[in-house]
Amino acid sequence: MEGDRIDRIASMMSEFQESLRLAMSSTQQTPDIVSSLQLLDAAFREFQAAVIEELGQLKVAVERIDSLEERQTRLEERQEAQEQYSRRNSLLLRGVPENRSGRDTEDDCLHHVMDLIQNKLGLDLGEEVISRCHRLNSKDKTGKNARPIIMKFYSYKHRRMVFGQKKKLKGLPISISEFLTPERLAVFRQAKAVHGMKNCWTSDGKIIIKLNTDGVDKRMVIRHAREIPPPPPVRNQEQQDQSSKSKVPKSRTPVPATVPVTTRRAKATIKK
Repeated sequence: MEGDRIDRIASMMSEFQESLRLAMSSTQQTPDIVSSLQLLDAAFREFQAAVIEELGQLKVAVERIDSLEERQTRLEERQEAQEQYSRRNSLLLRGVPENRSGRDTEDDCLHHVMDLIQNKLGLDLGEEVISRCHRLNSKDKTGKNARPIIMKFYSYKHRRMVFGQKKKLKGLPISISEFLTPERLAVFRQAKAVHGMKNCWTSDGKIIIKLNTDGVDKRMVIRHAREIPPPPPVRNQEQQDQSSKSKVPKSRTPVPATVPVTTRRAKATIKK
């Protein structure tokens, strides 16, 4: 029972008591009716006192439960943030096919990672920057999708260097992404579903959404699904036509070149 409902019950009881008082003050009543109303009033007062006492205790209990739930939410958010921070040196490599046995060893994964770093991204880094790399467990039991490879770096510096070159993979079947917690990954997927992949990305575990308001691009950092803004309103065809016309520069009518007019003076012939 919510606190507002408790207050509503107490208010209704006060209104009932006021109506009972007005009925007792009426002069057009027989002694039997007055006596019955007095007994009803006494019984109601006793009932009201008991209910108000119970409602008070219930309200305190509800407030305590709300406080505990809020504290639990803060603890869960802090724990999730710590888990995400522990993943800051890790990246996921997606799209690399698995061998026929489906049991890539750590050496196989390291070979794929070094091929990515040195050949695809063109970075001068060796195996000494990699702490561990292996395939993640996947829920896809069909085996059609290759499991991503997690690559953990010894330092955040090298991890940032690799992630900063991810644009070089555009057009290739492989990609790299941050190793997000399940909670943050779910929020990120919801954001992409609302605003599209081009307008959503992550940076150091932070989910960023690009919004366009009145022609101005703004970036918004979110942590929870409730913070995802609604999608921009869909413009009708007339608004799109007006917008496209405003972007097209006005054509200038070429001014014809002025042809210079040469005047020749006729030579007067003088007869001698």
